[in-house]
Amino acid sequence: MRIGRVFISTALKRSQNNSPLASGFLTGKLTSGEDVEGTRFDRTNTAGAFHQSWYDKPGMHWAINKLQVVIKPHKLTLAGVSLRWLMYHSMLGEGDGIILGGSKFDQIASNVADIAKGLLEKVVVKALNEMWLSVKIEAP
Repeated sequence: MRIGRVFISTALKRSQNNSPLASGFLTGKLTSGEDVEGTRFDRTNTAGAFHQSWYDKPGMHWAINKLQVVIKPHKLTLAGVSLRWLMYHSMLGEGDGIILGGSKFDQIASNVADIAKGLLEKVVVKALNEMWLSVKIEAP
């Protein structure tokens, strides 16, 4: 198990560098219309407006919605799929890792548990690759 490559840091929770969940966009909350007050997508602050300018785009929301359809039969979460793809299917090499942060311990614990599930199903990886081709032009 390669969980040793996951670095946990609550000190970096506000850092925009190495953001494995795209500053929270890959949780699906912005796309689903959930209340984003107090999050990185809250338009009442400069950072929130900045993050929305990166991710609040029709193509990005389309990709999230399509991914949710693909992962639902497998009982997966957007965050879990994102982290597992980074860990097991991306170009991370030996000695590379993922920096996790969160405002609550439960978020970090859940992320580590998701990563521990291992490789994603091939159909999910294929869907992710196809979605990337459709959004890479407007992705940050």
